[in-house]
Amino acid sequence: MISGTITHPQILAELARADHGSVVLVCDVHYAAATCVGPNSRAVYLKPPAGTLTVPEVNSVLLQTISLEHVTQMQPVSDAFPSVVQGEIARLAAGIPRTRVSREE
Repeated sequence: MISGTITHPQILAELARADHGSVVLVCDVHYAAATCVGPNSRAVYLKPPAGTLTVPEVNSVLLQTISLEHVTQMQPVSDAFPSVVQGEIARLAAGIPRTRVSREE
């Protein structure tokens, strides 16, 4: 069920199309989404001005809108700890099963 404050029509359409087990990928411009997602994936680009919207802020709104069954996070490289973004996402997703994957997965 969808509830919350999202008004972006394309995001709402994709969330409505999602089913149990569907994957919602939230990433910044540094993720190679054009080459790293499956052929049946649909991308929604927010294109906010630089420095105005973070991945944790997007996740926060998503968590108010949909129920998550699982969270998969990219494992930061060792020199990136402690990562503020990773910590914020972990805080937002507290109580939701979580897996970390390497950059190569």
